[in-house]
Amino acid sequence: MLLKTKLKPATWLFTAFFVGRFISASFWGIFIDKYGRKSGLLLVLVLLTVCTFLLGLSFNFYYALIIRFLSGLCNGLSIIEKTLSTEICPEDMKPWSISVTNTIWSLGMTIGPFIGSSLYNLFPSLPMFASSLAVCLIGCVLIALSAVYFEETLDRNNISVTSIYKKANEIEETTSDIESPSVAKIPLDVAVKPNSGGIYEMLDILKLPNVLRIIIIFSTNTFYAAVLVSLIPFWIASNYEDGGLGFKHHDISDIFIYLTLPQLVLQIILYPIVQKRRGDFWLITRGHCAHIPLFFFLPFAHVFGKNSFTIQKAWITFWLFIRNLASFMNFAVLQRYGNDVISSQKRGKMNGIQITFSSFFQIVGTFLGGWLLSWSETNQLSYPFDYHFDFLLMCIVTMIALTIIYQLKFVNDERTNKLVSENNINDAENFELIDRK
Repeated sequence: MLLKTKLKPATWLFTAFFVGRFISASFWGIFIDKYGRKSGLLLVLVLLTVCTFLLGLSFNFYYALIIRFLSGLCNGLSIIEKTLSTEICPEDMKPWSISVTNTIWSLGMTIGPFIGSSLYNLFPSLPMFASSLAVCLIGCVLIALSAVYFEETLDRNNISVTSIYKKANEIEETTSDIESPSVAKIPLDVAVKPNSGGIYEMLDILKLPNVLRIIIIFSTNTFYAAVLVSLIPFWIASNYEDGGLGFKHHDISDIFIYLTLPQLVLQIILYPIVQKRRGDFWLITRGHCAHIPLFFFLPFAHVFGKNSFTIQKAWITFWLFIRNLASFMNFAVLQRYGNDVISSQKRGKMNGIQITFSSFFQIVGTFLGGWLLSWSETNQLSYPFDYHFDFLLMCIVTMIALTIIYQLKFVNDERTNKLVSENNINDAENFELIDRK
């Protein structure tokens, strides 16, 4: 029966995008490390604007599927954003930078569907053309602003900002005024080895302390984010008799409207404050722990009874609000950790590898979410193999992620909350490495 379950067309469109991004993510990481962040940003914005315009000309499902694949292939924005988030500001401003950029991203994810639904079918022969044209206009504005105001942040001298902060006060002035102070102040024991290039450099990056663990944790988060994207709207709209809630489309829109503004305000204000007081490790462990009761209790909205929209809306809104804040904390910490454990010249490649891994899990998650939902609605099995099954599976994935989090290695100064990284790997023998337990 499981093999006979049909996937919804929207699931294929979601998946096509992630397949394209899976193929190209590592390329974009290599590109921005070689040619610079600005060149990569401008090229990606141009390509995505063109793809968006072409999507508006969709005349059938297969055409739209191909354009979605090409959009994923051209989409290096997430890699560039993750790389830039901690390069554009000094150390003490990094939490604010991550908070602002991720909040703007979340706002865009809310405004985008609003624009799409408002302008949909304005031209009956091309129902998506008007909304695509509006997004293209936004893309053109971003291209112009990036070309004029964006400054390159790639450190072409392989100098780690973290290493400079750490060692600047420990070394003596040994060069004349005509020598480059940035190069002269780099101690030999933290110098980054020359790039070997190709697949071997990618494998070397995975061998660095904590890098593979961070990639796995990030991928598990994107996995259940993809599951929820393909699961929540369809489950809410499914027939009550099949385990869904029987909501109408406007009821689903109301839920996401209730979530948006409070979530954006809280995440942009709370994360920098809590990060400064409690540290990133505290945030990421609490963020994952919050997901376990969320996934367990969310499907119990069904037991409130058919047509009890007020209670069901309140229940779903509450748990999705907790989910969004917890997810924001997880991704914000992983974004900072990911950039801190690698040098500037390899940061794009590391983020490219991370997005490659996560895209694979998003492909699996998108298929799995829609597939298992359809299966649970038709299998006639009892708990836990009914409509609860997808959610219980996410509890297990979260516990796996927590296990890997507690395997991260930190230097022995608890107050700094610093991971063992490429920048201090040669100093690691002078530190007592510890597990956070």
